[in-house]
Amino acid sequence: MKPTTIKRIMGFLMSALGVVMVFVALNAETFGFERGAGWGPPRRFLLAVGISIILAPHSRHLLAAPLATLERTLNQLIARNGRRDGAPSLFEPRAGVRRRADFAWAVVIPFILGLTALTWIISVGRWTAWPGSTNYFHLLADGFRAGKTHLLVEPHPDLLALEDPYPFENRESTPHLWDVSLF
Repeated sequence: MKPTTIKRIMGFLMSALGVVMVFVALNAETFGFERGAGWGPPRRFLLAVGISIILAPHSRHLLAAPLATLERTLNQLIARNGRRDGAPSLFEPRAGVRRRADFAWAVVIPFILGLTALTWIISVGRWTAWPGSTNYFHLLADGFRAGKTHLLVEPHPDLLALEDPYPFENRESTPHLWDVSLF
């Protein structure tokens, strides 16, 4: 297979992974990854990484014009300052360096390491069982925006009907937000 074909396939796979990440970020509530209707930090991070991964294979084409302008400007500055020693352009490929190795070291290996670290962090080191989040800061922020100092989520009527809702045994079968106070 030609190197250009391999690069195109890798670019397509990276873009597809980015599309999946954006899709998951947009539908996090449906998949059960995000409990509230708000956009918490993990969800925004997943969206930003997904968009970045979609754009990464196309960055060469997106940045070609600005880099060419930068190269012309730098070469003009070098020429204007009297430096005419035949210095190569800043953007010429280095001699003797294999492009595949550069691609692997610059893109693929950091991507795999980053994806591995992100998976480890999100799964809390478990790799296979991803725990749900009890991070309800976005719900509290919604309450603050409404001028309240509490969550806008109303407790389930069955929870309020309990004589003593505080022991876990009493509210075990009743739907409730975990780690939220009831006053």
